Amino acid sequence: MPDKNVKSSILLLPGPIPYHTIKEEKILISQGYDSILLPFKEIIFFAYPGYNFLRVINQLKSFNELLTNEESELYNKDLAYSIENTNFNTKEKVFSKIEYDEEVKEKGSDTHLDNIVRKDILEKDEIEEEEKEKLGKLFDKITSIEETKRGISEYPTTPRDYSNQITLKVEFSDGTKERVNFPEDTLIRKFESGKYELYPIEEITPSDEILYVANRKSLDNELLEQFFSHVNYDLENILAPLTNLRTFYEELNEINFEGKFKWGTYSIIGLDGSEEEVERKTFQRLNWLSKSEKENLYYLLKSGFNDDYNEFEKYFSNDENIWKEYLSTEQLWKIISKKNKISKGLLATIAKKLGLTLAETTFTQYISLIKDQKHYYFEDPINIKSIGKLIGNKKIIRNYQTINKHGKEISKVLIRIGRSISRVTSGNKRMGNEMDLYVSKYLKKCTVREVEK
Repeated sequence: MPDKNVKSSILLLPGPIPYHTIKEEKILISQGYDSILLPFKEIIFFAYPGYNFLRVINQLKSFNELLTNEESELYNKDLAYSIENTNFNTKEKVFSKIEYDEEVKEKGSDTHLDNIVRKDILEKDEIEEEEKEKLGKLFDKITSIEETKRGISEYPTTPRDYSNQITLKVEFSDGTKERVNFPEDTLIRKFESGKYELYPIEEITPSDEILYVANRKSLDNELLEQFFSHVNYDLENILAPLTNLRTFYEELNEINFEGKFKWGTYSIIGLDGSEEEVERKTFQRLNWLSKSEKENLYYLLKSGFNDDYNEFEKYFSNDENIWKEYLSTEQLWKIISKKNKISKGLLATIAKKLGLTLAETTFTQYISLIKDQKHYYFEDPINIKSIGKLIGNKKIIRNYQTINKHGKEISKVLIRIGRSISRVTSGNKRMGNEMDLYVSKYLKKCTVREVEK
């Protein structure tokens, strides 16, 4: 707001300065103490007698210390911060050194003034200990949220690949049709066995009933964005360890490891003798691996199944071997030699060598979890790292702790989202439920007519 507008405006505040303020429908954390120092024509506080009124009084006392000509601890801290962060063009000593709290200076993304006023309020003698304890816990939560915000850049280290997309041609109940593009690996709500469950978009087929939102995002990601606007949570990244694990098992389990690694266009002869060009790519869905890593994995497993140790040793020592850093040649040879197929139990055995702490039965159950997603984090995050090593996903290996942390932070909300979708799609929306209102607002139900990959 321009300075001239501030001077002619009256600021009305419904109670003490809030620790949460709302701006453009987004929640900002505890910013705004410094707005009181702007040259408004008048500032009016409204407060109920009792607790709210006392909070206003205590906040005003802190601000009065800044505005008075008398020296105070709060006055000195604010002045010291200004001196410390001002470039003087003179070598003369302007002020004697005044110390200020470095810890307060560095806490959160709020202004320094926001932080020192909060600290000053907590230290006032007239505030009861119970009140100080409540405020202290609240400020700790604020700091925790700020740390979460700063940690978001850790994962994903690279954005999701939007260059490879799958196009769905869908039809709505009124007969209108639309083409919708989604990145590979997107999780879509598909109607199955009486409810809408999460499925990888690669498993969507014509005649499936699906849910998405008006801006062509998955419904779950839209809701996460609405309820966690300060954090860029991405459902696909959080669930990547389990979705990728399931894909890894299915791709390896479906191959009989006969013949050569296929990557390109091949001619096939139909029953009527006609020739047709088809594209064949071995391990095509393992999109986190390079072509050379996929090829080496194919021949490594094939040589082990065929009990050919010389070939096995050659492919194991190759730099493209996804397990080279974590296993010895003999360890892997003992596990896979003379086997004829990749099983869940065989993957569990390899994962145990890579640090997995889960029981084999629990691990094998997780391979099939994605259709009914109820597992978003592990008690021991090392299991996510072990899964990353097993499937050769370097991004998961690097960021396993952040992935687990994010999954834990949003697990309850994701469960609420699933329940809300179930209520709304079955016609049992709760009118006063905020989640149900959001689902109703963004949900689009349609039938898939064609899939273009």
